[in-house]
Amino acid sequence: MEARDALIILHALGAAILLGSVTLAGIVGFTKTLGEKTLVFSKLVNKVVLWSVVLLVATGILLVAPAKEGFLGDKLFLTKMGLFVLSGIIAQGIVGFKVRQAKSEPEQVAVYQKFGPLLTLSSFLLYLVAALGILLTLR
Repeated sequence: MEARDALIILHALGAAILLGSVTLAGIVGFTKTLGEKTLVFSKLVNKVVLWSVVLLVATGILLVAPAKEGFLGDKLFLTKMGLFVLSGIIAQGIVGFKVRQAKSEPEQVAVYQKFGPLLTLSSFLLYLVAALGILLTLR
């Protein structure tokens, strides 16, 4: 196995973990009343998401670096990266910021309830990112 193949596998693994985490969080968020147990679960999912994003960024940089001119001129790739960043801004820059500002667990639960649709949008964007990644791989 070549190094590039290993990087692609690690990148796909990071994407699978990320998508699985946000899917599971979405299912739990839609099927349960948000409470303190769900909040503990959400905090765990946030850590898993963070580490999967770190893996995706690291492997992505290593995959793109050898042919960066081609990628940076590719509208599909730039769209994928833009959607990835937008999803992060929504999830961490908006919702995550509000959760960190909340002073108590009930306030944090209220933030998740209020911003649930934004988190759903962020998750949807990640699915689009994954689909674009598959398209980029297949070309």
